[in-house]
This record gives sequence, C-alpha cells and structure tokens, in this order.
Amino acid sequence: MRPGQAARRRNDYKRHGTTFLFAALDIATGRIVGRCYRRHRAAEFRKFLDEIEASVLSGLDFHLVMDN
Repeated sequence: MRPGQAARRRNDYKRHGTTFLFAALDIATGRIVGRCYRRHRAAEFRKFLDEIEASVLSGLDFHLVMDN
C-alpha cells in the first residue's frame, strides 16, 4: 500500500465462515423469518423475498422496510 491508496482484497480472500443474514419480522405475531446465506447477491435476496411471500397469507399485502 502507498499513502492515498485504498486497501484492496486479494482474489483468494476467504471470509472464514462469515455469513449474511436476511431477516423479516411479522409485527402482528412477532414471528421472524430469517435465512443465512454464504453470499450477498441479488439472487439470494430474491430467494429470501420469495420465502417471505410464501409465508404471507394470500390476498394480504406486506410492506418492506430495508436497511443496509
């Protein structure tokens, strides 16, 4: 590294078991829908959204509030 240059990760960087948690709280019942994934991509997030949709009764809307 040089002064003014940001640190970089190497291509062989390993996360050593770190996972990403996606979680949703049903405020009415206190039930939590959660899933851990090894990667944090749009594909995993889409799978999680599909899981939330499957857990909500048909005909009901759900509101999504996201925080990174």
